[in-house]
Amino acid sequence: MEMKYLSDGRKVAVIGTLNNTETIVQEIFVTKDGADIPSGENFTVKSLHDEPVMSWEKKQEAKLEKRIKDLERRKEIADKECYQSQSKLKAYGEIVKSTRKMIDLLPESELKTFSLFITGSAMYFVLDRYDITEPARMIDSVYP
Repeated sequence: MEMKYLSDGRKVAVIGTLNNTETIVQEIFVTKDGADIPSGENFTVKSLHDEPVMSWEKKQEAKLEKRIKDLERRKEIADKECYQSQSKLKAYGEIVKSTRKMIDLLPESELKTFSLFITGSAMYFVLDRYDITEPARMIDSVYP
């Protein structure tokens, strides 16, 4: 028996041809273990396919599922970036709190130097080590 598929995806066995346009078929049921069982009454159909066809609706559904998975992946990435940004903000908040405490303790004359240091505007400063005094780049001293 020749096996074919209907437009709705059902598997059928071809019994014979009725005329030029119609074919007599019998539906095939597939068991859990994969065995084909021909059963049911014979009926006629106008179109048969060699392999299961996918309807437009099924194709659209597959496209949408793929898009949903892609969007979920992008959402996870965005959530991760958001979490990292929140962590950075929290750290910056702690820096601002400690900076605020330092500003309250600093004398008026050193506030300008402190602000240059915090904003990164100060490029050099003087290192005073024992009896050697030398200029040094701020970035080299902060990140050795």
